[in-house]
Amino acid sequence: MAQEIFRKSALAKLSSPEQLDTLVKQVSSKGWLALLTFGLIIAFTVVWGFYGTITTKVNGTGLIMKLSGMSNIYSTTTGMISELYVEVGDEIEKDQIIAKVLHKREQLTIKTKEDTLLKLQEKKEESSKIGQNDLRLNFSIFKKQKDEIKLQIAMTKKRYKEIGLKINSQTELYSKGLITKENLTNTQNNLEKTDMELTNLINSLSVKNIEAFQKKRALENELSQFEQRIIDAKRELRQLRQNLILESNIKSNFSGKIMELNVAQGTVVGGGWHIAIVENSSNTNGVGDNLRAVFFIPALKGKLVQNDMMAQISPSNIKKQEYGFIEGKVDFVSEFPASSKAIMNIIKNEDLAQSFVQNGSPIIVYATLQKDNNTFSKLKWSSSKGPKVYITSGTICQVQVAVKKQKPISFVIPYLENKLGL
Repeated sequence: MAQEIFRKSALAKLSSPEQLDTLVKQVSSKGWLALLTFGLIIAFTVVWGFYGTITTKVNGTGLIMKLSGMSNIYSTTTGMISELYVEVGDEIEKDQIIAKVLHKREQLTIKTKEDTLLKLQEKKEESSKIGQNDLRLNFSIFKKQKDEIKLQIAMTKKRYKEIGLKINSQTELYSKGLITKENLTNTQNNLEKTDMELTNLINSLSVKNIEAFQKKRALENELSQFEQRIIDAKRELRQLRQNLILESNIKSNFSGKIMELNVAQGTVVGGGWHIAIVENSSNTNGVGDNLRAVFFIPALKGKLVQNDMMAQISPSNIKKQEYGFIEGKVDFVSEFPASSKAIMNIIKNEDLAQSFVQNGSPIIVYATLQKDNNTFSKLKWSSSKGPKVYITSGTICQVQVAVKKQKPISFVIPYLENKLGL
């Protein structure tokens, strides 16, 4: 029996005309729709791969601050805060007194000096009264003594004159031999004696004048010494008071707003104690003026950031899903990773500075917030208007910086080259 090449069932179907009028089934509309959708997806993917972009972003955390920055106020003295004149949020001027420190020891020293000064003044006044009374009494005595001496001088002068006339007369009588030489000599000796008495009386009068002057001068010297002691005591007291004022009054070396107070009434402070943080005043005071974000990015990614890159700044008190982010522009990137001390010098908050270095020393980045006068906050938001909230210095923020934009196809080609070994 010859071997059959084809199956009988196949030969039967080939020779039978029964199924010649059967319709050929076509693809359904749903199938065509699925095919079209799949084709569009492929086409869109290809177009997007060549013309679309994928943005690489790095993330950071930081603060919104004014361009003028912040400054610290420190105590330069030791004592207890007795008065506190400011609160958080107050605007202050340079050299304004913000607190007063109590110094009991210095105040006791001043009280002692005041008592000493008062005693000196009282003693001077008492000495002046006693001295004046003594002078009046002495001058009264001197006056009587001088009057007596003057009277004696007058009488002695009169007697001197009379003796002189007598000598003239006796000289004439002696020349006529009417009296002896002894009589004339006795009268001449009496004249010399009277002259000596007159000289002594005049000298006594001068001595009394000198004694009166010396009494007056002694009182003046005594009062002058008291006055000098009083002047010295006043000068010392004035210096103590000035020192107390300088040591008691804690002043601000800056104009601005009090952002943080680290003391209260009754707090005991020492030299170098951190009193407050002040946001420095700037030349413009408008809403949103001079605001910038200072943020910190891990060192491995931070160097990808460059000046003029755009930053997306999201304040912690604003819902990003609802209002988007504030647009910013990078204007500074630190060359080296920063220590907590360097960060502390910027934000003036030690605890916050420590939190920024928990994962290692970061790169410091500054970004200026872009303005938009059409929004409530006067800042440019990714949404149309942004929230009706003022953005103020000291607000914590999350920041994203777009560091690279690439076409999707650029990711595929290196993958294929790697797989195909090209």
